[in-house]
Amino acid sequence: MAYIQFSLLHIPATVIVGDSLAMRFREDWHTMAHVMGRWSAKLAGARESASAGAMALPPAIPHRAAPVAARSSAPKQEPSATVIERNGQLRLF
Repeated sequence: MAYIQFSLLHIPATVIVGDSLAMRFREDWHTMAHVMGRWSAKLAGARESASAGAMALPPAIPHRAAPVAARSSAPKQEPSATVIERNGQLRLF
């Protein structure tokens, strides 16, 4: 059922057929949008660049926090948007 919906909506997806409780999977079904969009190659390239980028990054150095302003400004209260007319009705706009 999921494969039919993904295919009709042209969603690139892989539907895995199997038993999710026992973690035994039999088949992988790729939708036509997945195949025509070459998503297998795109995902493989993204995995390679992510693994290469993770190794090339230097360790993170924490930045110093910006100094906090010495005086704190009190929050300004906005005027009420509701207006009560003479007939007792509320008017918003």
